[in-house]
Amino acid sequence: LIDPSTLRPAEGRPLSVTVAAASATDAEVRAKHLFLAQDPEREAAAGGTPAVIVHDGGETRLVGVES
Repeated sequence: LIDPSTLRPAEGRPLSVTVAAASATDAEVRAKHLFLAQDPEREAAAGGTPAVIVHDGGETRLVGVES
């Protein structure tokens, strides 16, 4: 994935981001947005986007959903 702010491959990001959305297109756009965000957990919570974010080292976080 190319980081549009640097025009280089994204580095230092989560290993994966999976989101739930009404359509596959919307899910793809939201997942890429979170993948490139400086703080994907905060972005998901602020946008109300249910997401599973897996970080380098294996930490897995479920965010953007109310418990």
